[in-house]
Amino acid sequence: MNLEEGILTRRSIRKYQKNNRISKEDTEALLNMAMHAPSALNTQPWEFIVVDDQNVFNKIMAVHPYCSFLKDASLAIVVCGNRKSLVGGSCARVGRLLVRNLSDGRKNAGFS
Repeated sequence: MNLEEGILTRRSIRKYQKNNRISKEDTEALLNMAMHAPSALNTQPWEFIVVDDQNVFNKIMAVHPYCSFLKDASLAIVVCGNRKSLVGGSCARVGRLLVRNLSDGRKNAGFS
């Protein structure tokens, strides 16, 4: 599969086979790929938490309105961002710059 095909055919799965377990090897492979994702200045401002406990899923679903699909999941990888990272501050500055440029008629934000 090439990159274009991967992007154009991707799906977001929200229905799971309740008794289908993810192996430790597959979980570690997923984490390894996630840890190698690029980040600005290689700051890697994230933490990954593997959850495979239905009681924890229930607590997450109680506070997060878009996680009802966890009821049938056997595993979840929670991605937590580090808000104190250098990139977080940089991203906020870039965001303000883009908003300012967009409000100026998009002339400096790379839009035609």
